[in-house]
Amino acid sequence: MPTLDQILGGAPLLTLHVNVPLQPEPSVFLLQRGITIGRGRDNAIVVDHPSVGETHAQVYEDPETGLLRARCLEPFFFTTTNDLEVVRITLQPDATFHIGEVRFDCGVIELRTARSTSSEAEPAPLQLPPPLAMPYVPAIRAACPRCHESILNHPASARFCSRCGLELPENCPPWNCEGELNLSNPALAAYAHALFNLGSRYENMPGGVDIEQAIRYYEKAAKIGVPGARARLEARE
Repeated sequence: MPTLDQILGGAPLLTLHVNVPLQPEPSVFLLQRGITIGRGRDNAIVVDHPSVGETHAQVYEDPETGLLRARCLEPFFFTTTNDLEVVRITLQPDATFHIGEVRFDCGVIELRTARSTSSEAEPAPLQLPPPLAMPYVPAIRAACPRCHESILNHPASARFCSRCGLELPENCPPWNCEGELNLSNPALAAYAHALFNLGSRYENMPGGVDIEQAIRYYEKAAKIGVPGARARLEARE
């Protein structure tokens, strides 16, 4: 999860886009120090492809530069865009590398907050990221970090994953005590914004609209209370 300093300071959050062959859309994960990448379900980033080892790589912070890097734990190394095989690679915006047939692209999410100059003023709400240029469904989408079970349908009082029992102190619950969606959670806000933006993308594609896909994403956004999603659906009725 993003740190408080990242949220208040507007620091960009580094993401990893995983492009698996034959899958129509990439999976997008939030990169953090200490997480692992691999085919096994115990990894924070699960890549279901035979090219990827059970626990293929680990993300760590370079003590000298402070940058995140990935360290290969398998005999099948990373391949760079220059076809070089490397054991370690720096994870920074626009970096691209492969593990076998799987392509990994690094990107960022910008989180911006406005700070009030008055000590008595209410804190400004979190501003959502700008519109996304491509289909984007983050793996920080309110899912269990161990088994990736969605927690969007958990009851508001839930504190444990219903699938594997992992305690979820940071991810859960995505609702406040009144049962309303809490979009001040930056990970959940990014997920909600992504759903609405996907609906808008399919509704306004320059090569021809896809209303069925647009409605599909608007319905998901409306289900979790995203402002404006219900109005878009009603306009299509």
